[in-house]
Amino acid sequence: MRYLSETRDPRKQRYCIYPRNLYIDIQKQCVDCHRPFIFFAKEQQYWFEELTFWIEAHAIKCFECTKKSREINRLQITYVNLIIKDHIAP
Repeated sequence: MRYLSETRDPRKQRYCIYPRNLYIDIQKQCVDCHRPFIFFAKEQQYWFEELTFWIEAHAIKCFECTKKSREINRLQITYVNLIIKDHIAP
């Protein structure tokens, strides 16, 4: 287990009760493929201080499954944009 030793700025965090003063690597299990993955401390700092996600948020998918989900979403948007066009070929 690694600890993030870089400076943190709790003022950038969106939290309900307590800010996160220390980020540590967390081992999680992917909800899609059920393989273990690590939610890295550096990634948590980015989520909570740059993207300002709620401090209770956690990654639920591994990198590969997240990448697949994003590709599927991108393809669905492309498909929807194609079917709403006025001139659809038969």
